[in-house]
Amino acid sequence: MIQLDLRSTALVLIDLQSWTLGMPLAPNSASLIIDNAALLARQFNASGGTVALVRVGFSHGNADMPCAPTDIALPV
Repeated sequence: MIQLDLRSTALVLIDLQSWTLGMPLAPNSASLIIDNAALLARQFNASGGTVALVRVGFSHGNADMPCAPTDIALPV
């Protein structure tokens, strides 16, 4: 197992918001994802680590939203 020095490591939680977690998720449920993220964040904070919460958003009218399909499997 990798050993991390949490005093010099950041936990970055990206887009854990209702819209994203409201999508069909597998293999883990939204509630399990939130519970695990909260546990990790508490452990990072308690150990002196940095926790960054990132919320992705788009401009008014979603003009800067990606147009290409982004949630499909690509052929390998």
